[in-house]
Amino acid sequence: MLWPTVLHVLPSDLEATYRAEYLADDYRQACLGLLLACLPMLVLSNHDLRYLGPTPVAYLLLSGRAALMGWALVLAWRLRRVRSPLVFDAWLLAWGLAGMLLGQLIRLSRPPDYLANFALEVVVIIVLFTLLPIRPQWRPWPGILYALSALGTLWFVKTSPGSGPLGTYTVAIILATLGGGGFALRLENMRRRQFLSQHWERLARRELERLAATDGLTGILNRRKFLELAEAEFRRHQRYQRPLSFITADLDHFKRINDRYGHQAGDQVLKSFAEHLTGKMRAQDLLGRLGGEEFGLLLPETGSEQARLVAERIREGCSELGLELGPGQSVSFTVSLGISEAGPGDQSLTQLMARSDAALYQAKESGRDRVVLAA
Repeated sequence: MLWPTVLHVLPSDLEATYRAEYLADDYRQACLGLLLACLPMLVLSNHDLRYLGPTPVAYLLLSGRAALMGWALVLAWRLRRVRSPLVFDAWLLAWGLAGMLLGQLIRLSRPPDYLANFALEVVVIIVLFTLLPIRPQWRPWPGILYALSALGTLWFVKTSPGSGPLGTYTVAIILATLGGGGFALRLENMRRRQFLSQHWERLARRELERLAATDGLTGILNRRKFLELAEAEFRRHQRYQRPLSFITADLDHFKRINDRYGHQAGDQVLKSFAEHLTGKMRAQDLLGRLGGEEFGLLLPETGSEQARLVAERIREGCSELGLELGPGQSVSFTVSLGISEAGPGDQSLTQLMARSDAALYQAKESGRDRVVLAA
């Protein structure tokens, strides 16, 4: 049929996200559709007794109306708790098909020349198309089946006092089907395009935030973002007086590596070392590139002795990070690390980092490839 060919199809990985994101809007739309569908059922319920009298068939139809309206109320109450779009769609589709069957029973119960209800069919068809917010692959069917059952009853079961009313009602139902389906499709496509636009905008914003927060070479936090997060962690330390340690790591003789092997080899060393550091971190730790070959690690809930163990593992692991640059050519490197633990005298993150830098300087002066704990 035409509907799937003109529907704005989303990538498969976005379809579920789209439905989940708009499920709350669909719930409100479903409540409105259920209300509009129930109103004529309630208002016209006296027609059952008027045309059929106090007969079992009349009471059966009245019971059917009451059951369908009660089901609508239950759906309006329960669907807001549903988190699965598939379950949401299945319940609404089942209600729509039950309503279609009840409508057909009502038509068949009327006198042969009764056509007054067909004016109402137009409204019901439009409601089924536009206000039954189920997945697009299912949405046309309640409206189409309802229209076909109405036309079938009109042409093959009921009679008309003349060709004029018969033709008029036929055209009205066909136009309601085409117009309601087309309008629903247009609204669906507009919403899907809006979702895609917002989705790509969110992705672009996240990418910009990522680029603004990460070092382009190593992929870890850049200096600005690292210091921003570290400052927040330091304030938490001041508030709750929890252990906090800082490690400054600096590659030894990095300039020699650049001069001897080239900057491309130097970049590979930096990336390899950043991956090595990342592998030694916990989820709550912070790692950032402070500049050049210098890296910073902030270790919450960690005292100086624990930080020393972490630093030693980092230093010892560097010996296994030799990079192969080509046949018979490789580069190895070492690292020096300075450690400071936040104490009563540290009134700012800058002071904590300064003590760690002083310990790093001492490590360099003592021969490099070692760990020094600040006094």
